[in-house]
Amino acid sequence: MKTAGLKAVPQTGAPTLGLEAAVSREGLPQGGGRWVGAFVAALFFCAARTSVAQERLMIQGSDLQRPGSSPASNTPSTGRNSPPLAVPVLKLAGFQSKLDLQPGPEEGSRVTGLSPEWLKAFGLASLQTLKNTRAQVEAHALEMIDPPGAYGLFTLTPVPGSVPASIGNGARSSGNTLTFWKGNYFFLVRGPAALERWAQDLAGQVGYDGVLPVVVEMLPRQGLNPDTVQFFVKELIPDDGRLGEIRPLLSLDKSVQAAIGRYPSGDQRVIVLGYPTQALALQSFQQVEAYVRDKNHGMYAKRAGAVLALTEGIPKERAVALLEAIRYTPSVKWIIDKKTPRARGGGVRLLLNSVVGSLVLSFVFVIGTGLIGAAFGVFRCWLRRFRPDNFLDRPERVEMIRLKLVDK
Repeated sequence: MKTAGLKAVPQTGAPTLGLEAAVSREGLPQGGGRWVGAFVAALFFCAARTSVAQERLMIQGSDLQRPGSSPASNTPSTGRNSPPLAVPVLKLAGFQSKLDLQPGPEEGSRVTGLSPEWLKAFGLASLQTLKNTRAQVEAHALEMIDPPGAYGLFTLTPVPGSVPASIGNGARSSGNTLTFWKGNYFFLVRGPAALERWAQDLAGQVGYDGVLPVVVEMLPRQGLNPDTVQFFVKELIPDDGRLGEIRPLLSLDKSVQAAIGRYPSGDQRVIVLGYPTQALALQSFQQVEAYVRDKNHGMYAKRAGAVLALTEGIPKERAVALLEAIRYTPSVKWIIDKKTPRARGGGVRLLLNSVVGSLVLSFVFVIGTGLIGAAFGVFRCWLRRFRPDNFLDRPERVEMIRLKLVDK
């Protein structure tokens, strides 16, 4: 609401003289009219802002009281979740640090040896490099948009001759290379030896652990070789083996995630595909059903909710047992507290409260304006009666035209 239209007295132009003359004939001083108009405009503006602030506070209060509104509660069904806050710049004693907040996929590819398309698909957010020239140690911290992205880089970055290590959420160590992931960070440390102490220091600076993707957790554990698990997203899913034949049938352009795990024999593996919706999973299952029915292919499939599981190179009895272990349990996340019944007619009550509040403020404004006007009128009458020669009623201020006629 514009307050400019509430000014009582314009300041320039011909209408000003007429208005000032009319006011002066009623006994109201010129300067007093401007002050009263400004005061009334300020009072009305404050009342309007108070009404809007009350309405905003009521709306925001209803949102703030919703349980489960934190970022951690908004985890999609496919397992990609975001960390609460970014970690500060990582530091190591004796290391020189270089932080790139907008790295390109090519820079991440140069560090990890993976294709730039993979870095782009997993969501590279920042790249920090720490170097110690004296110890000949170089550490790279790749911040991803979510923990599944960091885990994907960890499973796909090759470390020949590595052995598991207990650092972060998972680590692999060889003679001169160590990789691990924690939260939404993937770390790659290279040096001559004794890299664990540097890696432990870096892992201690990341306070968010993160979680495994849902499709990875759904891999059957019986007979699984943990070091062979790989995590892919979208079109990054490989096309080797039988996957190359059915790959066009899997709708991989629909934000699909995949976990591949190998079992006792290298050519025996289980592929778990996670789709955004159950309808997409059902569509893909129907497309590969005819292919799977051909026993010569040696593949078996099962759909469970939004998940499609495939086996390759595994005998029928073993494949059926592994697929039976894959179960999908849909979950519902409540956005309101189930223990506290939600009052009916909340929208109507909010509207009525806003209307009542506006009426009350309008009534206060009218009463306040009337009292101020009455008080000012009484003051002027008192001043004219007891102080007729006051500075407000002097002839040179009240009279508009003085002819100064004298008898001759």
